[in-house]
Amino acid sequence: MPHYFRVSEASGLPLIAASGALMHARSRKPLQDTLTFIHLNRPLAQCGYALEANAERHLRTRLRIRRTISERGNCGNAEGGVALHVRAQGIAVRIPEELVPAGETPGSYLRKQVIEGALRRWPNGMDADTIGLIYKELALVAKLGYEKYFLTVYDIVSFARNRKILCQGRGSATNSIICYCLLITELDPVRMDLLIDCFILQARNEPARHRRRFRASAARGSHPVHLI
Repeated sequence: MPHYFRVSEASGLPLIAASGALMHARSRKPLQDTLTFIHLNRPLAQCGYALEANAERHLRTRLRIRRTISERGNCGNAEGGVALHVRAQGIAVRIPEELVPAGETPGSYLRKQVIEGALRRWPNGMDADTIGLIYKELALVAKLGYEKYFLTVYDIVSFARNRKILCQGRGSATNSIICYCLLITELDPVRMDLLIDCFILQARNEPARHRRRFRASAARGSHPVHLI
């Protein structure tokens, strides 16, 4: 009898069947190997036993898991009376603190980098509309607590460009003047008349946001394209 069955009997706790999935399908085994050698920072040929021996750790249907377990012994699952409750409210994204120099806050450092970038973008000076848009975006980002997000993207892009790696920042904040000042993107939101708050909504009203996207794309005769 496997040890986990003995533990279950001794503790009185039922077992929950799972496949220990690392990929959604067998065909993604090469991608899993790629992620492994990137994580280990060594050539694939030197990863050895760190690689999965086969492609068995993929997602399976509940029916297949049930059949597999029934061949080995009696084992329950989440449907068999074991209630699992996961609360996502306490989950938070942790961003490295070293992105912010000593003596700075995320807000002050982002503001400083944006202003320095704006002076590079507009060496001959900025008009009132551009200055107003910069401060409007900085205020919105501060209200939503997104400073570390922009600093993280800025750090990645700066790392790449310092090593002559071709890169271009993309995503929902593509039309941000903050990203333009930080040299993350090359799309001038002032010239293109695009505003970041069309995409970053304070209330996160997703249906309203997508309706606006659809209407705008329909007016252009095209379909909406979502960038990640």
